[in-house]
Amino acid sequence: MASEQQQIEAVAFDLGGVLIDWDPRYVYRQLFADPADMEEFLASVCTRDWHRAHDLGVDITQSCAELAAAHPEHRDMIMVWADRGEEMAAGQFDDTVELLSELKASGMPCYALSNMEPDAFRLRRARFAFMDWFDGHVISGLEGVAKPDRRIFEILLDRHGLRPQRCVFIDDQARIIDFDGAPIPGLAYAPLFLLWFGLGNVSSVLLVAFVSAFPIIYNSWTGVKAVRDIWVRSAQAMGADNRRLFRHVILPGALPYILTGLRLGLAQAWRILVGVEMLAAVPFIATLGIEVVSARPEEVIGRLAWRAELCTAGGVLNGGALMSLADNTGGTCAFLNLPAGAGTATVDSATNFFRGVRDGALHAAARPLHTGRSFIAVRTDLTDDAGRLVGQTTQTQAVLAPRSSG
Repeated sequence: MASEQQQIEAVAFDLGGVLIDWDPRYVYRQLFADPADMEEFLASVCTRDWHRAHDLGVDITQSCAELAAAHPEHRDMIMVWADRGEEMAAGQFDDTVELLSELKASGMPCYALSNMEPDAFRLRRARFAFMDWFDGHVISGLEGVAKPDRRIFEILLDRHGLRPQRCVFIDDQARIIDFDGAPIPGLAYAPLFLLWFGLGNVSSVLLVAFVSAFPIIYNSWTGVKAVRDIWVRSAQAMGADNRRLFRHVILPGALPYILTGLRLGLAQAWRILVGVEMLAAVPFIATLGIEVVSARPEEVIGRLAWRAELCTAGGVLNGGALMSLADNTGGTCAFLNLPAGAGTATVDSATNFFRGVRDGALHAAARPLHTGRSFIAVRTDLTDDAGRLVGQTTQTQAVLAPRSSG
């Protein structure tokens, strides 16, 4: 079996906070006599939400001028962001740069994936030599989409032909982690929960709670840890008790992280819910050991591990197992594209086989070709662990109108 290190195909680095020591306080500490006033300014005037627009490509000079018009009493301080922005990047983190150098020397493909303004990227690419070591750059200001939006990750993966489960993402903020790329999908725990609690609502509820709880708890914990000590000390100096400290300092400071955790947790819960509903509706999926890795209307990813009992005499995965994976993955895709209350049934299916599978796992990717009022057509591509096409199934699903209760 290949080691985990051998399975890694690429490493993606964030820039600010990982390779580049960036913080607006490097400039504003020189301008504010009282650190509490500086923190208040950064929390209420030049906020993270305001700066996020720059990461999406908004011109900084124009943005600063508009903000200064809204806060004329802070005009000079606001314009510093545009005039002295490069001073906010104090230098590089030598340890991380050394890691990047070692990875490149070993032949590992490395990519830059970062939220950064277009002008700042050009300046820092000329300033820091390591910026030219990357095999590719995906910069939010140039793409028009920023982390934690999953689309910027998809741009990196699609542009360079990478698989998320074979990539390592190094970032300074845990809240942007997208758990879709986790090597153990949530539904992989389904057989264990079915063994413990049986096939029913109890196992479904517990599985959804188990999988969705981790991103919520982890991001909430990270958010509380991210609240700056100076905010806490300032509130305590003004006489805030624990209740007010939590309500007015801890909760607002951690709220962006908490909301991100809830978003990720609910997304996980929805994916798992679709999977367990299919398990309940089609027990054969659980019997065969099919895993629904991810489920969205535009794409459903399934997986079936090679097992000796599913093979022919020659150790090749049986064609019936291949067709079962394709049929159930395609059926799930059709199910997600149904109108509210409708059902579905397979009316036609055609499969072509191109090669056998003798080890590893079989992967299925189902995508809708047509979604109409009467029929839904789905194509499912079957591939092995190396990404080679094993088979292809095209199936037509009838859209069954809901039965009247009369």
